[in-house]
Amino acid sequence: MEELPPTPTQFTPISLTYSGSSCALDGEEAPIAAGAVPLSVNNQTDADAEFHLWRVADGHSYEEFKDYIDEEARLAKSAADGLGPPSYAVGLVIITAPPGTSDRKLNIFTPGTYAIVCFREYLQVGGRPSALVGPLIIE
Repeated sequence: MEELPPTPTQFTPISLTYSGSSCALDGEEAPIAAGAVPLSVNNQTDADAEFHLWRVADGHSYEEFKDYIDEEARLAKSAADGLGPPSYAVGLVIITAPPGTSDRKLNIFTPGTYAIVCFREYLQVGGRPSALVGPLIIE
């Protein structure tokens, strides 16, 4: 019997947790239906954290985005200037989380593949990507 692709799930809660040593994405593994998606964030550290949700433009892949972030991390370790966001990362949603806080938001997602970049400090004050989680598939 042929296996059917997963059916998009409506109103699937997504959870992002930043612990300092890691960033985790928890939620439905099946594609999520486009539209309103509840998103909870949890910053378990003593520093500001930021979550950047980027839609990967058509013609590009999550794996390509991952390679880009890996290079950004390599540059950060050598104290070199960062690359900034890739040109194929579109539709940015930024969620900030002060130290030790949790919050829940309702976000509107359009169809696509999303990559989530976690920052230990706010990007505006020199934060560099510390982790990448995903992909989050919205149909």
